[in-house]
Amino acid sequence: YIHRRTLNSDIYFVSNTQMTDADAECTFRVHGRKPQFWHPDTGEITPCTGYTRVAGGMKLRVRLPPAGSVFVVFSGAVTADLPEPLVKVEGKPLLPHEIAGPWEVRFPPNRGAPESCTLEKLVSWTEMPDDGIKYFSGTATYLKSFEVSEAWSKGDLRVELSLGELRNVAEVSVNGKPLGILWKPPYKVDVTGLLKPGKNELRIDITNLWANRIAGDEKLPREKRVTRITQKLPVPGPHPSGLFGPVQLLLTQ
Repeated sequence: YIHRRTLNSDIYFVSNTQMTDADAECTFRVHGRKPQFWHPDTGEITPCTGYTRVAGGMKLRVRLPPAGSVFVVFSGAVTADLPEPLVKVEGKPLLPHEIAGPWEVRFPPNRGAPESCTLEKLVSWTEMPDDGIKYFSGTATYLKSFEVSEAWSKGDLRVELSLGELRNVAEVSVNGKPLGILWKPPYKVDVTGLLKPGKNELRIDITNLWANRIAGDEKLPREKRVTRITQKLPVPGPHPSGLFGPVQLLLTQ
């Protein structure tokens, strides 16, 4: 972590350097100030739902996704502890809802790939028999219609869309609403209130590395190459690319 102090605040930057979820009770050397979580990747500020004043400062729980980070900002006055809330969900729990194939995948023109293909299951482009897809570099668009029950569309439940694994960057939209760019794990985005009972539309734009097309062009005569480079480069590849999944809807609290 890194600690900085201003006139009115104590600011801690906390990061998870592992590729697994982190859930820890941390004691911060701060007295009498109220904590908040400032999320650098989204700009969102969320209150701390529970904390305890201890001899060494303030104890609270910090949960971070793989490779995640957060600013814990202490400001304002605290006069009492705030117990960690107990959350009870009434009724039948909602299990993860997998959005399975087939997927339509569209490729841009003049990049060596076909106009589109259909994937029954999500795999790396490098596993495809078509060299135009295997060595594709650029942005491909995954399109999928899926259905959910009314339970997933209730605004009082927090629902996340998890893309599973992918390489390298994803841009997501649900029912025509852009939801931003995902460039690091976990590849999740909040879709609370965006789903509707019945049919929904999902679009995921995946962009990979330029090295794959360079590696593919090494196998082609000069007049059929997509890339134009003046110096021959050693390019190991192709690198795993595309959307691997599983793509799921998750109920979170």
